[in-house]
Amino acid sequence: MSGLFMDNVWKRFGGNEVLKGLKFSVEPSSIVGLIATNGAGKTTVLNVLFGIYRRDRGHMWFRGGHVPERPHKVVRGGIARTFQNAQLPADMTVAEVIQAVLINRSGSSFLRRDYRKRLQEELNELLATFALTDVAHSHAGKLPFGIQRRADLARAIATGATLVFLDEPAAGLTDDEESELAITIRTLRNERGIGFVIIDHRINFLTQVIDRLLVMNDGQIALDSADTDLHTVLLSDILREHYFSDKMSPDHYQEKSRVVVSSGGKYVALAVEDLVIERAGVPAVRCATHAFGQSAMTAIIGPNGAGKSSLLQCLAGVLPPKQGKLFVDGKEVTTNQLSRRKDIVLVSESVDVFPCLTVKENLKLVSTSNGQWGRTLDMLRVHYPWLFKKLPQSASLLSGGERKVLALVRAMSAAPHVILADEPSAGLAPGWAKQVYEMLRAGASPGGTTTVVAESNAITCEPYVDDSCSMRKGQIVNGRAIDHA
Repeated sequence: MSGLFMDNVWKRFGGNEVLKGLKFSVEPSSIVGLIATNGAGKTTVLNVLFGIYRRDRGHMWFRGGHVPERPHKVVRGGIARTFQNAQLPADMTVAEVIQAVLINRSGSSFLRRDYRKRLQEELNELLATFALTDVAHSHAGKLPFGIQRRADLARAIATGATLVFLDEPAAGLTDDEESELAITIRTLRNERGIGFVIIDHRINFLTQVIDRLLVMNDGQIALDSADTDLHTVLLSDILREHYFSDKMSPDHYQEKSRVVVSSGGKYVALAVEDLVIERAGVPAVRCATHAFGQSAMTAIIGPNGAGKSSLLQCLAGVLPPKQGKLFVDGKEVTTNQLSRRKDIVLVSESVDVFPCLTVKENLKLVSTSNGQWGRTLDMLRVHYPWLFKKLPQSASLLSGGERKVLALVRAMSAAPHVILADEPSAGLAPGWAKQVYEMLRAGASPGGTTTVVAESNAITCEPYVDDSCSMRKGQIVNGRAIDHA
């Protein structure tokens, strides 16, 4: 048992059993993929392993000894993790975040000169390995989400761990970024002997990098490619039934809404002109111009760090521009005016729900005040019966994917004029991503909500959108011009 071994691990939340006798092992220096539907218990496995949740029963060993029940002792014992949301501090630079971990690993802040030199060399190596050198002195928590993911992985490696759990590392990445991440993981394994357990929905990514695939279902490991082979697991009935579910088909739909940019912006819901946005002094959006059609669904496609999130936050009035103009329904508005509007709703990639409230209370925050509660319940019964059953449950017990769906349903419940959704498919199984886009598509029917989605993966949203534009390095490269005639 020189690797990790979990045996007969159980975890219950109230009357809900999430882990049911879970048993699996990870050999040293191996790369293991773990997939399952959202809510199957994947993140609970991590929280139990790291002592965030106390297991009800069962045993866990690592390197022949029992896994401690305190998170910091687990990390000191050689196991580290990344998070679905990077959770990096906004008041520390990338270099400071990684350096703090390196210093903590040494056990002392009073460092000898020779050790300081070795620490700086290791810091520089980590920054270079994860392409973070150029942003080393930027505030970590204010950087684009994709860069924060790389910094989070660098932070995990800085602990000196020999086994690292990656929670949805490919969510929101483009195909090229996935390939780069796969190369980095394999290089770390080959050169440093680090093992990985990768929890992700993107099978194309997993198959580039893993040695072995586990499928989790109903709180247990249902399939293990070590017992058969990878091809057999991918063609299994469990994946077809529970993972690639296709119970809903797009009503694709209604007649697509008309997108016309005409005199005075008659059919334009939102527009930006020569927009410039900076984050922590770093240009995020450069002279962006685009018009978003009324009652239409528009996708902003681009890699992480392209400026998509910054643009959405500016449209929601969260992030003020350095220069440029913003328009709503053809009228120029200020950031303060946007921030006061209740009919423009931003659903961020970080998934903002209130964990101290129940699912029902999260939804009723918006849908009772506007008389939409009955409509919200109907939406849940038809599209998300599993969420309807969890109305009395605390939102803190939902998985990351379930929280994302809750946040999107809550946004739809507000019956807004505009929904701005940042990476709505990131971290969702393909079947769930399809349902989310069908819900957004239905809302963007003629006379309905104007929807703007930011996506790294064009294939996911392509069947559902009326219009799209591309962002690269902060610029919209094929934007729709604004006619002020």
